[in-house]
Parts: sequence; C-alpha cells; structure tokens
Amino acid sequence: MSINDLFNKANKLFLNQDYFEGLQIYKEILAKYPKNTRLNEEVKKQVKKFKNPISQTYKKEEIEKFFQLRQDGQASVVTNILLDNL
Repeated sequence: MSINDLFNKANKLFLNQDYFEGLQIYKEILAKYPKNTRLNEEVKKQVKKFKNPISQTYKKEEIEKFFQLRQDGQASVVTNILLDNL
C-alpha cells in the first residue's frame, strides 16, 4: 500500500470516529517512512479537527475542597459528589 493510500485510509478512519485504528495507521506510516514530514501535519490536522474542548464544571474553591476532603480521609464523600453530578 502506498503512503497516500495509508493517509487516505487513516483519514477515513478518523472521519468514522475510529481514532485508535487511525492512529495505528499513522504508527505504520511512521515505521515505514520515519522521515516523512506530512505525517506531522496530518496529526496536527486531526487533533485540531477532533479535539473536544473540556469545560470546567467545578470552581477552584470546590476543587480545593475536594482535595482537602480526600486528605482528611473522606475520599468516598468526594466520589459520591462527583458521581451525583455525572
């Protein structure tokens, strides 16, 4: 399979949200063509396209309280609070 075919296959996998298989193809390209510069650009494109932003759901003070509770041996309280908010 040519390098272009491998890139096309990986890109189709990413479009189908089969990220792990797409990454496997990228690893295959890296192994076969370690000096290929296109791979870096393709990876950047995929990260930009499929990266989901993470929104902060807890305020800094709440997070600090969770850590304090954990240090005080009340990890189960923290776990229950977090599970309730899922």
